[in-house]
Amino acid sequence: MKLDFKTIASRVVRILSILLCTIIGLRLCAPSIAIYSKYGYAGPTWAAQRPAQRQQVQQRIAAIGGWQALRQVSEKFCRDHPGRFDWSRGLGSKLELPTAFAALAPMRVSIDAHPEIVYPANARIVEIQFFGSPSTGSYGVPAYHIWVVCGKAPGYVPDVSHFRSAVTTGIANQIQKGIFEVY
Repeated sequence: MKLDFKTIASRVVRILSILLCTIIGLRLCAPSIAIYSKYGYAGPTWAAQRPAQRQQVQQRIAAIGGWQALRQVSEKFCRDHPGRFDWSRGLGSKLELPTAFAALAPMRVSIDAHPEIVYPANARIVEIQFFGSPSTGSYGVPAYHIWVVCGKAPGYVPDVSHFRSAVTTGIANQIQKGIFEVY
């Protein structure tokens, strides 16, 4: 097989063009590949997800009669369950939720679930978790909870600074007196 200059030149040009396209493609994709390989797909930011979470929770709360209805159900729930209470959706919990709580479609409902919190005398916290799951290879969903302080604890604001994890930031915003969103 005789190779002339024209054949060799066309092969070299083809190989160089393939090599050049590969280099350009890698340069364009390298930042994405580096971020993905180091952190995985981050998905929508927590800040982008938070407004939708708030809106869904507000719609669910409105469906049961509003924040005052949530407070009344929570107060009764605390009276009916004098000890710790912990219910989680999907974990085969035999515990029953009040109809109003069930209508909220929570992931978890608990009373006094955090022994590290120092509660004031005669106060308890009903924690309702609506969202939150850690990353399992793609991206985590940030946690969103409503905490209702029950009992006689005027002005009490729970210290949630310890409440940090892969899906929580340890921030509490007061929605109404004694009702907080925690994320």
